[in-house]
Amino acid sequence: MASDFHQALVGGLVKFMLETMTTTLDRFFSITDSTARVLGGGVSLRYEGRLMPTYNTITGDIFSQAWTEGCPQEILLKEAGLDFETLTGDLHKLVDEVEPDGYCSPRHRSSSHSRDEGSQCV
Repeated sequence: MASDFHQALVGGLVKFMLETMTTTLDRFFSITDSTARVLGGGVSLRYEGRLMPTYNTITGDIFSQAWTEGCPQEILLKEAGLDFETLTGDLHKLVDEVEPDGYCSPRHRSSSHSRDEGSQCV
């Protein structure tokens, strides 16, 4: 188990990160022309550059391999009011729902179910 000092340090860092992310999101939501902003960067660029790296990190070994009581991941989820199963389930649904039409992600290329469902992935 981590020391009290370590727990306090990690807890403070997690709170700071969440506050900074909330401030950033609040700034994004205050922009009146959000459509032009999103489309200007390209939907697939956002998908590949932000959503998929997040998905791969959360669902990969790097997020869960050092999971112990009081670890930063656990503190982050607790502070954000999330549990791991809900987070991964919701993230999986989001990736599936927003995947650009005709896009063949490495995740789908490597899965057998996409070939069985008649996907155009080669």
